Amino acid sequence: MAQVLKGSLSALALSLLVSCAVPSVRGSSSRTLSSQEAAGPVGAPKRNSSIRPSIAFGEISTKPDGGTESSSDALLYRLAIEFVGDTTGGGFRFWGASSDDDGTLFGPGSMTSTDMFGFYGHFTGRPSAGPVDLPIRVGLLFDHSANEGATSEVVHTHIGGKIEFMPEYNIDFSDALRLTIFGGGQIGVAATIVSAEIGTLDDDEVTTSLLYGFEAGARFTGKGFGAAVGYYNRTWDVDSVTFTDMPVPLTLVGLNQSFDGFMITANVRW
Repeated sequence: MAQVLKGSLSALALSLLVSCAVPSVRGSSSRTLSSQEAAGPVGAPKRNSSIRPSIAFGEISTKPDGGTESSSDALLYRLAIEFVGDTTGGGFRFWGASSDDDGTLFGPGSMTSTDMFGFYGHFTGRPSAGPVDLPIRVGLLFDHSANEGATSEVVHTHIGGKIEFMPEYNIDFSDALRLTIFGGGQIGVAATIVSAEIGTLDDDEVTTSLLYGFEAGARFTGKGFGAAVGYYNRTWDVDSVTFTDMPVPLTLVGLNQSFDGFMITANVRW
């Protein structure tokens, strides 16, 4: 009888010991998880969305097919607004440019100045691999340029699509300060409405155009604010067109027209 009673007491004591130990282990696991959660993610926050106003100082150059190239000093401005999550998003861009009214853009005595403006709305993909980001933008464009002379005006209205690829290499000095080296290109195609006013005659015809360009530079960003400097180029290569509604059919040869310059950009990133 004593042995049975002794065995029952031992079993009861073992049961109590186990029941006390299990909550202790569970509590320890819970405290460990809470500690890890409180630590939060490691690394600086991503700042893929941005507002970027720019100004560029350079020249607009023109070269008719078979002719000589001429140029004039010009100023270009641009505003880019982009909203991007971890890897995808979209944005839009406005730009404009004007050349000096010095009569040299199309050679002496011909067109005297050019005014341009445009819009680009796009989807954005922003994959990354370590310190390298690979922004790709694909979208629709609308560009307008007016080449004005004393007695004539030729206007190009481009409607088409464009893809832009602009790799970036990031160097982080701290969680707040980053240097980004960037460089890449753009290419697009468009249907182009060419409107010509020559004296009292005017006509509109449609042709095709190719857009291409290159941009490279460096950007410093600290706590979401920064600035960039670099080289910027964009070129329109317009095919020839024949105006058939004029008293005598008139053919305008193809035209290569570009902006090249030094660009300064402010940026706000979040």
